[in-house]
Amino acid sequence: MIYRKPYTIPLPAGAQISELDGKRIAHWKLRNGQRRSGEVVACKDGKQRVRGQSRNYMARYRDECGVVVEVATGCKDAVAARAVLAQLERRAEMIRAGVLSAEQANAADHANVPLSKHIDAYVGT
Repeated sequence: MIYRKPYTIPLPAGAQISELDGKRIAHWKLRNGQRRSGEVVACKDGKQRVRGQSRNYMARYRDECGVVVEVATGCKDAVAARAVLAQLERRAEMIRAGVLSAEQANAADHANVPLSKHIDAYVGT
């Protein structure tokens, strides 16, 4: 399953609140000049917060041990995030089926690390 993780932040100082389709929306400007907006919600303690969603998709799947794992895909596009999820699920299925061991899968991940990082790790020890 892929999804965007929801979050809330305190209402930014200087935010302007307007109403759109019966929902209260806050509009504010970041330090770098970018404009943001989000739905205003009231917390149980009475404070107002802004509800938002992460820009990148998260993937939730069962790993080779049957444990539910949540992983950031790093994708802003749903189709690309589904492709990442399919790779993760396929890898878990291959380990479960005995085609690939967990050590081999970890070694394959480590093979994608740039050579400069390997050299830095060697020199640092």
